[in-house]
Amino acid sequence: MPNRAVVMSGGGAKGAFQVGALDYLIQDLGLDFQVIAGVSTGSLNAVVLSQASSFEELKAAHEKLKELWFGIRSERDIYNNRFLGKILVLLAKNSMYDPKPLFEKLRRSVSLERIASSRKSLRIGAVSLETGDYREVDQSQSHLLEWTLGSSSMPLFFPPVPVEGEHLVDGGVRSITPLQGAFSALKQLSPDGPSDPPDEMFVILASPLTIEPERREWKTGLHVGARAAGILVNQIYREDLDYALMVNEAVSGYGRLRSALIAALGPVSADALLARVPYRFRPPDYREVRLWTVVPSVSFSESLQFEPQRIRAAFDAGREAARNRLDEGRLRDLIVQTSPHRGPTPEELLAKTA
Repeated sequence: MPNRAVVMSGGGAKGAFQVGALDYLIQDLGLDFQVIAGVSTGSLNAVVLSQASSFEELKAAHEKLKELWFGIRSERDIYNNRFLGKILVLLAKNSMYDPKPLFEKLRRSVSLERIASSRKSLRIGAVSLETGDYREVDQSQSHLLEWTLGSSSMPLFFPPVPVEGEHLVDGGVRSITPLQGAFSALKQLSPDGPSDPPDEMFVILASPLTIEPERREWKTGLHVGARAAGILVNQIYREDLDYALMVNEAVSGYGRLRSALIAALGPVSADALLARVPYRFRPPDYREVRLWTVVPSVSFSESLQFEPQRIRAAFDAGREAARNRLDEGRLRDLIVQTSPHRGPTPEELLAKTA
């Protein structure tokens, strides 16, 4: 039987879209997930789900996650404003906001014992300010709540989280979609070789793959910084997914090449020939994983805009997007079509000259 992973990106309040997508995948389709990975807001969703030791418990954990999101009435349920925070952040404070309400929600909603004893492989990531490295932890991490809060702490907006002599910030600084950790976790679940049919991975983004036009006077550095960060995040999204598609295509191509050589030369000669080829994505080190992507067409809020009406709209959109999830071919088409560097296709050139 194939194993299944879900990978959730960062995005702050946009994470409500992921909860809606999960609602359709878990509650409607009855999909179980053996690997649960997330970064930033995706890590918050991931730790709640990873408390499950069975599919029935996964459904219950998801219902708990829905209750948490639908229980949010304003940003005060997630963070407190600091007095003069926007001014003092550059002089005397390490952040504009205090995430104490979020940390209290985590403490009430997450049991480290249940996560450690569950049958889920959890992967969440954060960035160390001291080393600059992106690092992932799993369900055995004793400071898992601190790592989760660190993974969600956007620099300047929220303070770094101290853990064992380091200070952790948002994992999205380096990795918006923690695909590599999920690939490794799937491989660990079946060390003897790939399954047939292959394992599956569901990637749930919190923001669109396209840059949404935005017109304003850009009077403050905060507006400029937020817009620039959004553009950077979009580029990392695209590169992460493009790399995953490339690996799958390379592994699949290797399999087809080997089959053709075996038919022509026999297995011994074919493998001897392939051993001399400097092929990076060679099985069994790399495996083909069936990739599905759930992506919103628009954003329903800013990252720190926690409003019930927007949360509900994002949730409903997540359910619909999961129903119409993208397979690898459709994802590749979308990446190409929305590329900021895309030139005209041959069809478009012909239409212009007709």
